[in-house]
Amino acid sequence: MRYQLRHWLTIGLCALAGIPVLMVTGFLLLFLVPQQQARVDAERRAFSDAVSSRVDSYLIASAAGIGRLADDLAAVDVADPLVEQKLDGLATTELAIEALYLLDSRLRVIQVGLDGSHRAFRANYHGIDFSGRPYVRTAQRSGKAAWSDIYLSARGEASVAVAIPLGDRILVGEMNLRQLSEFVRQLGGIDGLLAIVVDHQGNIVAHPE
Repeated sequence: MRYQLRHWLTIGLCALAGIPVLMVTGFLLLFLVPQQQARVDAERRAFSDAVSSRVDSYLIASAAGIGRLADDLAAVDVADPLVEQKLDGLATTELAIEALYLLDSRLRVIQVGLDGSHRAFRANYHGIDFSGRPYVRTAQRSGKAAWSDIYLSARGEASVAVAIPLGDRILVGEMNLRQLSEFVRQLGGIDGLLAIVVDHQGNIVAHPE
């Protein structure tokens, strides 16, 4: 009888001791864990917004330089040596710009802007037909700037291009995304984060590797 009483008392005490544990566990599950998850989600959204803003700034800054050049070239005769000098100048000073193409009304290349290390290949670009590129046709048809999707440039770089109308001509600026990859590589050192930038089609734009 004493044994049975002691047995039930032991069970009762264990049950009472377990109640605070269950209460603490329930509190964690109902309140602290959701709050922690909400905080993590908020941090991830803030991080994502920051990366997105950096990508936008990178492309917009380069496009702004191309837009200013387009304004300068609008009234200049295409045969003027100044055209080539201006194209080369922007391609050299703006690191993101891989090449600049001035197209005629048939959307064929008539002038090319390259940095110093690639100017020896300038002749290879003359006459290239851009009419098969949807963003160029869109710019010609709408009279407004149009952006391409991500593609591999002739140098094998992940690139994006903007086409800006100049009357019956089109100025195309091709921008590499190399610096974006360097940016996300630097982010990898912050709290062990792995940042990968993708476009609206799910193609990788920038990756730390």
